[in-house]
Amino acid sequence: MEFPIETLEICSIFHLDSYVLDSSIHEEGRYMAVCCENGSISLMNLLENEIQTTILMKDFPPCLVEFTHHETSILCSSSPLLSSSTNDHSIRYVSLHENKIIRYFEGFSCFLKEER
Repeated sequence: MEFPIETLEICSIFHLDSYVLDSSIHEEGRYMAVCCENGSISLMNLLENEIQTTILMKDFPPCLVEFTHHETSILCSSSPLLSSSTNDHSIRYVSLHENKIIRYFEGFSCFLKEER
């Protein structure tokens, strides 16, 4: 089924403190995660038009974000251009509910790019 662009409407506007680098919408369509230039990751509830939580990752500013199987867990990669460490190409498994990094995957030799 195709929808012409003219049929789309703005349903909500979120005001953030910084430019958005990447976003991901959970498969159920209720939540959206965005990573911003200031090193923050925000979880937004699209049905209630509110920001659920925001976490700061100043040491490892994310540039790509993707939901996992759970609606409050994400994978994010940091950009060597934004990070203080130019050799940091790791991926972090982050719980937005618990506000912490659950797992840290390292050993990547180059910057990860978005391939969807």
